[in-house]
Amino acid sequence: MNERLRSITIRGLMALAVGFVGANHARAQATAWPEKPVRIIVPTAAGGSIDVTARVIAAKLAEKWGKPVVIENRPGAAMRIGADAVAKSPPDGYTLLIAHDGTLAMNAVVYKNLPYDPRRDFEPLPLIATLPEVLMVNVKTPANSAVELIELAKRNPGQLNHASGGTATLLALELFKAMAGIDIKSVPYAGGAPAVNALIAGESETLIADVATAAAAL
Repeated sequence: MNERLRSITIRGLMALAVGFVGANHARAQATAWPEKPVRIIVPTAAGGSIDVTARVIAAKLAEKWGKPVVIENRPGAAMRIGADAVAKSPPDGYTLLIAHDGTLAMNAVVYKNLPYDPRRDFEPLPLIATLPEVLMVNVKTPANSAVELIELAKRNPGQLNHASGGTATLLALELFKAMAGIDIKSVPYAGGAPAVNALIAGESETLIADVATAAAAL
């Protein structure tokens, strides 16, 4: 583990899913599809688990299809910017979205006015991966366990910061706060990788992230 981070135990699950616009149109196309490069939009910054997964998938698809598969990062606004870009793209099946449950399920609960409809605008494809989540603290945070972090937060209500990389980590934080009866501020970042970097730099005291994103800090 990076010497500036310590991990403390928490159980959780993060699912990655991929969907695309224009599924019915694509099915109606000739069997030669794809006839041109395919674009995969990643709604987070480069370096996180979603981005890494997208690049692995893109390489395999390019090999299988014999056409370029291009990754385009559209981070920000809890993955709403990237998802909206796919929802508004031409309905020709050439734009894919790789995202997790925060983008397609949790955002619909958290935000009243989404610029996209998760059920109407996307055709889901098979699940790619499931990832456990971990709770981490900066090495200068005086807590070596979840219990100690809870005690620290209770002694300092509203004084600790959590680097939130998206809706999934935000809701994990809110669940943790509700169960523990504590108050920790959420500071939004444009994806898991920037959130981990913020934790390493000491901008935040704690972070809940999937294990693949956390591994980037090792």
